[in-house]
Amino acid sequence: MSEKRKVEDILTELGKKIDHLVEETREAGSKVSEDMEVQIEKLKAQKQKLEDQIKNRSSKSNEKWVEVREHMNEAAASINRALSTLFK
Repeated sequence: MSEKRKVEDILTELGKKIDHLVEETREAGSKVSEDMEVQIEKLKAQKQKLEDQIKNRSSKSNEKWVEVREHMNEAAASINRALSTLFK
């Protein structure tokens, strides 16, 4: 699988996790929802930034895709930390 495809798969998964996080915060109540809303918006902004990077680098070398994938993994880790915080 190409690096570009791996990044696209990570982006798809990241979007699903953000959507799941939004749904879980709504169900958790207003206090949690208010606290998590800022984090969710930051995650959405990170995801959009990564998508923009992918569009801008589509013609770049494989090395750039490796770098983008690393950033995507960091964003996914942020979502996992947010979900852990939500359910503590």
